[in-house]
Amino acid sequence: MVGRLNKKVIFVFAAGFFAAVIVFLAYNGLNKKLTTSKFCGTTCHEMVGVYQGWLISGHYVNNSGTVTECVDCHLPSQRDYIARMGVEAREGIKNTFKHIAGGYDANEMQKKVLASMPDSRCVRCHANLMAKPKSIASRIAHGSSAWINKADPNAQRCVDCHNVMHNRKVEK
Repeated sequence: MVGRLNKKVIFVFAAGFFAAVIVFLAYNGLNKKLTTSKFCGTTCHEMVGVYQGWLISGHYVNNSGTVTECVDCHLPSQRDYIARMGVEAREGIKNTFKHIAGGYDANEMQKKVLASMPDSRCVRCHANLMAKPKSIASRIAHGSSAWINKADPNAQRCVDCHNVMHNRKVEK
């Protein structure tokens, strides 16, 4: 009896493990397709203008030839997989519901996104601003920034000065 019980437990555990692996691989495969800039910008009519603005922005067209995808700024780092997965799921479900049910206000959405955009996401790529500032004014402005001095949590944020909303103005 004990031998059969052990075999049953091992079988259930193995089946559960393989099911979890399949779900994990399916989620990641689907997620890889659903979180591309092109998918969001061409599938969701609410994102068409934002996507077109991104295509002409410095995050897409620049001297270095690098492309910053939407998820690079709008989601936690890939290094924090669990947090990123949670944000992707929550935001994806919420935005899909708003898309289907109506009530999606692009201006209001952009205000919320801008208000919640942490400087840490900008600093991931722009951490070395002081090494080669483009001008004296740039050195002064970034030298007094909260993310550099970390002295004043109410100081200006990156998005207060830099138009990162894909060349679309939003009323504050």
